[in-house]
Amino acid sequence: EILKALTGKSRITVRVHPTYDVFAAAVMSKTSAREKLGLSDEKIILFFGLVRGYKGLPYLIRALPLILARFKVRLLIVGEFWEDKKRYLRLIRELDVQQQVTLIDRYVRNEDMPGYFLGSDLVILPYTSVTGSGLLQLAFAFARPVVTTAIGNFPEIVEDKKTGFLVAPRSAKGIADAVVDFYENYDGEEMSARIKKEQGRFSWDHLL
Repeated sequence: EILKALTGKSRITVRVHPTYDVFAAAVMSKTSAREKLGLSDEKIILFFGLVRGYKGLPYLIRALPLILARFKVRLLIVGEFWEDKKRYLRLIRELDVQQQVTLIDRYVRNEDMPGYFLGSDLVILPYTSVTGSGLLQLAFAFARPVVTTAIGNFPEIVEDKKTGFLVAPRSAKGIADAVVDFYENYDGEEMSARIKKEQGRFSWDHLL
């Protein structure tokens, strides 16, 4: 709408961010991925990427005690902190979830990326403000279902309760309910298979 106002009658074409199919060749079982990372927890959820305010990580951390009330899970927080890490560590301590959080504060090379995604059950994208995200398509490249906020163009990409879960922004309870719903009522392998079928919809060829 902003572009229309700026350009008048110019023809505007909208394209969805493609899936990073360069990672499609990464073949590793969930068990092997977890062994490589030194993890053995049965249930693992992943937050991946640069940690910045609009990414909404505090809401995911606040969701963790609610999830733990139903299931034992491990939260992987993987990515560089681009703001004060102390407030996140303080929140983790205040909620007493240190034992269920693995924090990896560093840049992750492409070669190391598959293990984190393939070793996880769900990728959580708790954004509070966004138009789109390459991380969503990175999760889909590894056929991992997501829990994400229903903002930006996410509802156009994620089929609720089919390839992921759409929740309200800034809602720890919404995130927790979606994670519990996934573990109680959904088959992760079936969701992954559905994501693979959908990948053609996000082909790079569509950018031409």
